[in-house]
Amino acid sequence: MKLWPVALLTGALCSSLSLAEVRQSAADGPLQEMAVTGVLTVALQPTDSGTLAVVTYRISGDASHGLDQFVTIVDRVIGQQFGSLATFVANPVP
Repeated sequence: MKLWPVALLTGALCSSLSLAEVRQSAADGPLQEMAVTGVLTVALQPTDSGTLAVVTYRISGDASHGLDQFVTIVDRVIGQQFGSLATFVANPVP
């Protein structure tokens, strides 16, 4: 059997009243198999030096999964992802 690379949709845009705030409904990474609900919100705020992105990721689900154990790693991964995005936006490739 030959396997082909496949991109899967792991979330859906659930709210975008303006470009200042976007919400994605998704349980990402290892949370996918836990039947939890996740909402990632990105709120953009103008500053004197550019734009501040306030990122919030809320997860709810069955307490038996020990979701509190994932807080540190999820926070670190999201911080790295948005840090990389900030670096890319600040230093565009011509």
